[in-house]
Amino acid sequence: DSLETYVLQKQRQNIVTHYGLTYKSKYGNTEIVRVALTKTKEELITYCNESNIKYGIDESNEDDKYERNKIRKELYSLNKKEHKKLFDEMLKSNNSNELLFKTANKLYDKYFDNDSVSRELFHEDNKEIIWRALYKFLTSHGYNHTDISRGMLEEIYSFNYKVTQGNATIDLKGNFKIKNKNGRFYIIK
Repeated sequence: DSLETYVLQKQRQNIVTHYGLTYKSKYGNTEIVRVALTKTKEELITYCNESNIKYGIDESNEDDKYERNKIRKELYSLNKKEHKKLFDEMLKSNNSNELLFKTANKLYDKYFDNDSVSRELFHEDNKEIIWRALYKFLTSHGYNHTDISRGMLEEIYSFNYKVTQGNATIDLKGNFKIKNKNGRFYIIK
């Protein structure tokens, strides 16, 4: 599941705090614990059978209309060496991503306050770091992290350079807006 998620995240060009799945995560106010994350499907079926635990197989997992299922089939076709290479790539991506977020947190402290961001943020050199600072800003205001893509962040980034004066607004998914006012961007729900 973790590699499937990683490949999906990369295909969608999502900005994420972690590639793949984590053992623990939060969705809104709910903590999610994936106790079976390190187990294979075969191990789980064997355990259920040996323990007389009833289980079901989700039939939609076989339907190729879902991108995740296509990815799963591709991953099943990998040999062990290719699988390990992809897993190592995911780990490397997570290490790089962690460094980007650490730097982004410093920018966040410098340019952001509770409800706005200074447009000076966009004068920083590294767009990947700017995007991660914006990611933190958006998610801290209730924006759904799964809706944050590079395309959306690029739109905000470009919006900064299009707007030079006055009050301008950009519409985001889910009834969110970003408004330019007095050299700062405000998020509006």
